[in-house]
Amino acid sequence: MTLLCVIPEFCFTHKQCYINLGKWISYGNTDIFFGLCFNTLTAIMAGTVLTITHFVITYSADYMSEENRIESFIGLLSLFNFSMNIFVYSSTIFMAFLGWEAVGVTSYLLIKFWDTRITAIKLL
Repeated sequence: MTLLCVIPEFCFTHKQCYINLGKWISYGNTDIFFGLCFNTLTAIMAGTVLTITHFVITYSADYMSEENRIESFIGLLSLFNFSMNIFVYSSTIFMAFLGWEAVGVTSYLLIKFWDTRITAIKLL
């Protein structure tokens, strides 16, 4: 089922919908798929994530408007947003794990962003 078919079906019928993006690993009787799931819980969580990240990106763009590397910082924030959406929409525990790990990596990169400033890396 494609994304264009899933969104209207979910909005009007409130049924749980899946999009299978393909098989990642097949070993014996075990198959691990990439896929997305749309239901009421994911709609609520996605709305929360998108609202908060919208405000964070808007505030950060205004706050850091004078910085040299603002493009890379906003890019990292966008990657964080994408990772959170993968985590929210995942249909398998494996996809949720990949999304969660991507959130962790982008969080580390955002924290490490100021590694060129002595005051930011100085231990007290």
